[in-house]
Amino acid sequence: MTDPAPSEPELPASDRVLQFLMEKLMDDRGIHIETIFSALGALAGFGCQMGIREGLIKTGKVTESDALVEVVTTNDEVFYFGEFLNEPLLSVAPGRVSVLSLILAATEAAGAKMFPDIETIVLKKADTCGTPEFYEMNLPKDHQPHMAPLEALRRFWPECRALLEAANTDPIHWGWIIAQAAQTLIIQGKAVLEPEMAAKIVMEAAIPMSKMSPAAVMRT
Repeated sequence: MTDPAPSEPELPASDRVLQFLMEKLMDDRGIHIETIFSALGALAGFGCQMGIREGLIKTGKVTESDALVEVVTTNDEVFYFGEFLNEPLLSVAPGRVSVLSLILAATEAAGAKMFPDIETIVLKKADTCGTPEFYEMNLPKDHQPHMAPLEALRRFWPECRALLEAANTDPIHWGWIIAQAAQTLIIQGKAVLEPEMAAKIVMEAAIPMSKMSPAAVMRT
């Protein structure tokens, strides 16, 4: 009797996310790299909020009003802010993990000498909440993604979430796992897109999409 062939090791969840998006965004010209970075950023940012909802609010560890600050704009759009959300998204404190810290680490590892101005992005998105400008990405024309971050969320979040759940990941880590996928692509794709620009695209999408109301994302 011959020994059975060894089974293929399962891919880490972050690699599964990257593979999933690459398959979804592949066309006959290949993959538009700015679009996949924008999609990864959108999913990572929103993943932070959904991780709080699934891992803390739904389990009764905190109330929604304690964890998230709801803002309703004059045109009745709903967004979410607060320190519970800023921590997994933006913290760069020693020993802390966040989407931003993971993206900056990859950018540095890829040889970048400059990094995106995060404070400007944060302030701009807070000031334009409830206006069309909130959804715009402050990028050069030749680096604009082919799919807006909100469209990417609506198209890919349900499947991305199902993938993360199938991998038995902790919801609190969802945003970080997706950011790890972006880390991989920043380093592997540095010859195609400068790591500084890749990081800016990720964060230009992650910051506003972290604030989106789940109802606005899930609607058909």
